[in-house]
Amino acid sequence: MRNLTLVLVSALLASRVDAQPGGTTDPALQAGMRVRVRTFDAPSTIRIGTVSALSADTLQIRLAAGDSVVALPYRDITQLDVSDGRRRHALEGAGIGALMGVALGVTIGLVDGDDPPGWFSFTAEDKAMMGGAILGVAGLAIGVVVGGNHDTERWRSIRFLPRVSLAPQSSFGLRVTIPVR
Repeated sequence: MRNLTLVLVSALLASRVDAQPGGTTDPALQAGMRVRVRTFDAPSTIRIGTVSALSADTLQIRLAAGDSVVALPYRDITQLDVSDGRRRHALEGAGIGALMGVALGVTIGLVDGDDPPGWFSFTAEDKAMMGGAILGVAGLAIGVVVGGNHDTERWRSIRFLPRVSLAPQSSFGLRVTIPVR
């Protein structure tokens, strides 16, 4: 039993471990993917670009801000996110605009109060309903335009598994190396 455990642990340590997403259904990191990276040497700097090459110990990205390629050792990377695409916010804008328009229309109608009695007079409640409907539609239209022109990029984090190497030692046994930062 002890030998079997030793063999299984040795096989696990000897296997090559690449950068992989946290979930099992997510694809591995590949060239051409849009990424954003933070490193130990500049934790407040976010580098955004496209993966140009992957090796056993280095990630190369072509920066979006320029035409330069930056090689980042995996051991220096603290955060790696992959882009899931861009998204427009027309529906959210429509909802916010409609709610603001209705609220403003109802408030104006109620504050204006009842008209004096006559042939063409409205109560405060009637004015609130008409104002809410008219300004609600106007707010909806404005919200669709504003939200449709606002887009954001969605990011998904990739978790780095520790890189482990197994090498024969000059004397009897094996040397296990686990990078620690």
